[in-house]
Amino acid sequence: MLELWNELKDDRAVKALNSGIEGLSSLTPQAESLVIASAFKTKPRTMVVVKNNLYTAQLIYRKLTPLLENDVLLFSVEESLRVEAFASTPTMYAGQMETLADICLNDRPRVIITHPAALIRYLPPVDVFKNRILHLEVGETLNIAELKEKLIRNGYRQASRVDQPLTFSQRGDVVDVFSIQEDYPFRIEFFDDEIDSIRFFDMTTQRTIQHVNKGVIVPASILIYDEDFTEVKERINTQLERDIRRCDFPQELEANVNRDMDYLENNIFEHYLYRYRCFFEATATFLDYLNDPEVILSTGEEIKTNHEQLINDSTDFIREIFEAGNGLCYFSIYADLDRLLARYDTYNIGLFADFKHSITTAVTPVYFPNLPLDKMCGELVRLAEKHHVMLALPETTARMVEEALYSHNYSPDVVTYLPELFEEGFQFNDTIVLTAKELFGTNIKKGRYSRKFNEAQQLDDYQDLNPGDYVVHNQYGIGRYQGIVTREIRGIHKDYLRILYKDDDELLVPLEQFRLVRKFVGSEGVGIKLNKIGSNSWNKTKEKIKTDVDDIAARLVQLYADREQNIGFAFAPDDEEMALFESNFEYELTNDQKKAIAEVKKDMESSKPMDRLLCGDVGFGKTEVAMVAAFKAICNAKQVAYLCPTTILSRQHYNTFVQRFKGFNVKIALINRFIPEAEQKKILQDVKEGKIDILIGTHRILSNDVHFEDLGLLIIDEE
Repeated sequence: MLELWNELKDDRAVKALNSGIEGLSSLTPQAESLVIASAFKTKPRTMVVVKNNLYTAQLIYRKLTPLLENDVLLFSVEESLRVEAFASTPTMYAGQMETLADICLNDRPRVIITHPAALIRYLPPVDVFKNRILHLEVGETLNIAELKEKLIRNGYRQASRVDQPLTFSQRGDVVDVFSIQEDYPFRIEFFDDEIDSIRFFDMTTQRTIQHVNKGVIVPASILIYDEDFTEVKERINTQLERDIRRCDFPQELEANVNRDMDYLENNIFEHYLYRYRCFFEATATFLDYLNDPEVILSTGEEIKTNHEQLINDSTDFIREIFEAGNGLCYFSIYADLDRLLARYDTYNIGLFADFKHSITTAVTPVYFPNLPLDKMCGELVRLAEKHHVMLALPETTARMVEEALYSHNYSPDVVTYLPELFEEGFQFNDTIVLTAKELFGTNIKKGRYSRKFNEAQQLDDYQDLNPGDYVVHNQYGIGRYQGIVTREIRGIHKDYLRILYKDDDELLVPLEQFRLVRKFVGSEGVGIKLNKIGSNSWNKTKEKIKTDVDDIAARLVQLYADREQNIGFAFAPDDEEMALFESNFEYELTNDQKKAIAEVKKDMESSKPMDRLLCGDVGFGKTEVAMVAAFKAICNAKQVAYLCPTTILSRQHYNTFVQRFKGFNVKIALINRFIPEAEQKKILQDVKEGKIDILIGTHRILSNDVHFEDLGLLIIDEE
């Protein structure tokens, strides 16, 4: 490998990049990744490669990752505000936070791949981000409540159980938190106000992986701030006052903006809230996080075109949400790209070649015919007669090629073996590098953050399978893996994955094609039906799933479209009886309870159906909020259904409601499997006739024989 790098550093394009000579013209992605990697290895420094869009940035990053490993980073964002608002991916956002954290924690030269939409984004000031990085140590005095407050201010979401990055949970004296720069979450145990232990743990098994003395927790949001939010609020309200005068839906606009300000003030992060970042006085951009970076534009012409398209699309989207009353009509949400780049020395890779002055690279694409293993060996030997042939393959695949060459009476040393560093092959002068893509037609793409998120289980090596595992083959469906077998075909011994299907049908998958097989994710052995080879059942299954997914998606889209219409019942404002009910609460409401009650009432008084999620730890008073909402519904002659997950909880809630509503002439009933059938019939008849105001129960409430006279509020306890 060192020999290859020594060759590549003498390439004209690499020398041009290292010396800052203009004239380098557009390259193929593979050639560009090799030129950048070679230039960095020859002369390490911080290089920012700006690609024209998100896709090309991800492509170059993927090709550079095996070459530079931890010396390459990706900073990317969704290019469309519309997509970011409704369908932003957690892995992309996690990547942003990890890149910023890596830069702040490790001051060393790196290659960073980005694109215009990411460059012009407003970010927290560098000192704010650095100051928010939490450094914890065993023996340190720290209050659990203080740690939770810091995590929430840093953008972490509280969950009942940590199974995703950028979340935390608490159980007694234990706090779990998953900081994105780590492969595993931390478990922090307290003894009173002292950190007693810090350890990494496995999310699946909950078992300890390693005890550590120190832990670093990086911010989880780009919306963190240290300035007084009152001033930010004033700026937003000033813009709101201007916009209300010319908006067709002033009430909706005011309600939505006030909600967003509440989110920002209370450190509740949603992707669409980025639009408010520009109202903060202290901001930065990505290049501010770097120390004297060398900026490479690839290519300058395409970057300019895509940047103009980005600004136009964002302007259109902001107009749309303003016209619908969903957001402010304010367009200065990005930094100016030209002014931004003017502060740095930039190196432009041109889109078009000027044949008189162009600097080209000797790295060119390579073609290798798709051949059976025996003929492939012969072609490798033929190439090796005139070229230095290198195979960049996984260890198991390289071993298979060695054995194939040996079995065909060729020396395995006729080619050189490299680690799996390249996504595809190339030729450089007399050197030819081939990968699994050229030899076997398999194109391997690896994601950096995917394993930290819950996704399908893809095999990285056939050794990940154990005999007896259920597997899914892309073409043949579900079968059962039986291990590796060796078979002789046309005089050649070859290893295969052996998979049994229905009626003991056997499928042999060549080892080099093991990535066509995925491990079955589910409760293995329970309700799993093997497919029949040669039948159409697997294709029918795939088609049915596709149809079902399309149907569910269409229903969801229609459901949420319907919910946006004014089709709900607008409850009347509070009256004296409502005030009396609230004053009867035996405890003083917390600020969070007051806020939640006010927001729920506001939702109920709107003509749009309410769809609100109320979150809080056990004992924080969620039930009181639910009971206030229920009483408001009853005051408007509506019935209430309260759905509980277990019979025990349904009984507990029934007793709580009966006690709280005492003296208010509210009829409450309980229904679950422990209620006698005769009594159930009487309750259901009273519900149908409107004689029951509140029905509390388990999933029995969802049965077909339950009919409400006028249901106005459904409360779901997600315990």
